[in-house]
Amino acid sequence: QCSECQTTRSIPNILEFNRHHRINELKSTKTMFHNKPLKSRSTTELKRILYIEDEPDIQTVAQMALEMVGGFTVEVCDSGAEALEKVDTFKPDLFLLDVMMPDLTGPETLVKLREKIQFSETPAIFMTAKIQTHEIGEYEAPFVLGVIPKPFDPMSLSEELLTLWKGEKP
Repeated sequence: QCSECQTTRSIPNILEFNRHHRINELKSTKTMFHNKPLKSRSTTELKRILYIEDEPDIQTVAQMALEMVGGFTVEVCDSGAEALEKVDTFKPDLFLLDVMMPDLTGPETLVKLREKIQFSETPAIFMTAKIQTHEIGEYEAPFVLGVIPKPFDPMSLSEELLTLWKGEKP
């Protein structure tokens, strides 16, 4: 059960909650770390996203939103360890990481992904419910574009990713 909206965690309930309670708030709390495009992204189109998230319901909603609304190719991983196994064959343009996961957290997973030289400068975005000012500052690192708060609006998720990818102000 969701502690915030007191409903059972299901895809329809998550969508309903986002639609009625948080859409405007979400748009205003997105955090961008870079105000101008990185050279590596200025001519590259975002197509392939490696999404690391341990919650199956959130995985499903985000994957559907990114593929159906955004037209992206998304590889979903349940853990940092799975991401490390799949990254070489998938070759993502972007890492989209949950922060709070068992075993390896999102930031820890990103450090391990960066150890692979071909992914040392792959842009990353975190999605998390931990969005207090002092928490957001902990996620800032080279090639981390920003943070998208959870719960997110599935209909605007692709647009938010592209805004961060292009380095445009929200």
